[in-house]
Amino acid sequence: MNKIKELIDKALKENLFGKNFQFRPNQRETIEFICNEYIQDNNATIILDAPTGTGKSIIAMWSSYILKELGNQGYIIASDKSLQNQYERDFSHYGLNWPSIKGVDNYDCDVNGLPFSLGECKMRGFTYDQAERLHCSQTCNYIQFRKKAIKSPVTLLNYSFWLIQQNYVNPKLALRQYLLQGGSVEGFGGPPGLDASVEVDDFDNFFPFKKRDFCFFDEAHKVDEIVQQHFSPILKKFPLLKTATLIKFLGSEGIKAPRVSKAYVEDLMDQILKEESNEKLAFYLNKLKVFLAGITKCREGLSKRARFKFGASVDSNLPKKWKNVFSQMDSLKDVHCKLEDYLEIIENEGLQTMLFSKNLQDGEIKLMCLSESTMIKKHLHKRAGFKVFMSATIGDPRTYSKIMGIENAKFIRLSNGFTYDKSPIVFVDRLKMSMQHKKENLPKAIVLLDQILAKHKNQRGLIHTGSYEFSQYITQHSKHVRRIIEYNKSSEKEEAIIKFKNGVNGVIMGPSILEGLDFADEVCRFQIFFKVPYPSLGDPLTLAKIKKSPGWYDWKTGITIQQGAGRSIRNKGDWAVTYILDACFGNLINKTEFFPDNFKQRIKKIK
Repeated sequence: MNKIKELIDKALKENLFGKNFQFRPNQRETIEFICNEYIQDNNATIILDAPTGTGKSIIAMWSSYILKELGNQGYIIASDKSLQNQYERDFSHYGLNWPSIKGVDNYDCDVNGLPFSLGECKMRGFTYDQAERLHCSQTCNYIQFRKKAIKSPVTLLNYSFWLIQQNYVNPKLALRQYLLQGGSVEGFGGPPGLDASVEVDDFDNFFPFKKRDFCFFDEAHKVDEIVQQHFSPILKKFPLLKTATLIKFLGSEGIKAPRVSKAYVEDLMDQILKEESNEKLAFYLNKLKVFLAGITKCREGLSKRARFKFGASVDSNLPKKWKNVFSQMDSLKDVHCKLEDYLEIIENEGLQTMLFSKNLQDGEIKLMCLSESTMIKKHLHKRAGFKVFMSATIGDPRTYSKIMGIENAKFIRLSNGFTYDKSPIVFVDRLKMSMQHKKENLPKAIVLLDQILAKHKNQRGLIHTGSYEFSQYITQHSKHVRRIIEYNKSSEKEEAIIKFKNGVNGVIMGPSILEGLDFADEVCRFQIFFKVPYPSLGDPLTLAKIKKSPGWYDWKTGITIQQGAGRSIRNKGDWAVTYILDACFGNLINKTEFFPDNFKQRIKKIK
């Protein structure tokens, strides 16, 4: 019996995961495989396709425990706060004393009640070491959670927090130590500004959140979107115009700041917003980066001035005007960091990878990069050791590996053992809901929708509309509008879900009820895809990705459909009927590699 089997048996004997804990089918074998793979190659990559019911979170927790017992440290990475909260509940349920930490603004300062980034210690420029010595640190949730998260051998983070620590905080700390050790700033390259002979990891001992031995990345089908969003700055003209007022304030406090007028900022943003040439746009963006760098450097001087003027004690709150200034400075720092990272990526990948979308009415531009696999390699793969990418919907592993920039990986596909006899996928192959057909077919689709709602009049269900436009049309034309629970923006989604779960025969409707929600058993017995959720062709990134990788568009759509279909079948005894009313689905079902067998076998086509 090898060491891994012994550790699992010992943990079961000692009831470390609970007295009555039992593995589901294939869980133990998968855990043993992952841990053995780590022993053979501690820089390997595993792709785990684990549909609902297989218990991938259990696999991640048990594998992390065994790897920890073997003397290793690691992270479990959640896609968002909702999944992170679920993991926290699981940790508590199974008696795992592993900490979790989110971004700073999920915690309030005990002294002034503002988000921690605007806490009294942060505005006065205290380091974390200094803040930990303050009396208020004992009741400060962020400082206490952070300390535990740093010390624990297994820590739960979300992607955003992990990416910031690995790609911004750690490189900056590495550069600082490099300079303190006599390194030269000349000839620097890369985010940390280190010369070619020096790696960020050489300074690992100075990092709070180090590059650890292993990482479990959950909801890994979303990694390309997460990395793209993380490194895609959004520039807004009107908030940037307020920097002129900020510069005046800094000058009035004796803090040296860039001597720039409002007219200069307005002209620069106008140039950025109207420019269509990538080369010229990059030139103007670099000018903006230099300008923002000059302002953000004033943050330290502003903190010193605050300590001098209002005292170093955090018990004396800063005036509201000063708090607003610090808030503005932090927002500009965030824009500058993202812009700096983005321009470095474009410089390395080439101007041809530069993409952007503009909203001229609101004075906004969103910057994107086509080279997602390269971004993932650099900012994720390189910053993690042993990697396990987990999802209920990986789809075709070859397409997934290409998108993720994975060159060599072991692939595991689990079966949940569900029987779908009562859960057909009814595909009505009549009406296309694409742009050129929707005007003609929408009235007919409403008739079909109302027939389905009447059939399920005593049950709760979902309508995946694909867009707010279709949601509004259904609200205006359906006979069953009184049953429909609609939300018109993401901030209303949570309240709508609560109302839906507490109702009797309500139908929740929206464009984004596709992932991360658990509507088990009687909560939901049917769901309708009013439109196939293709990525928007109005997005320049979508168009560019289709051109670069034709298989991506169908793969992404297939993943989204599987995610949506999984909202209402959560355990072996659960069931729900799925209806697809958009005939465009016919273009996907022939591409067998995008759907698992148990999905394809459920499809009942109706002409």
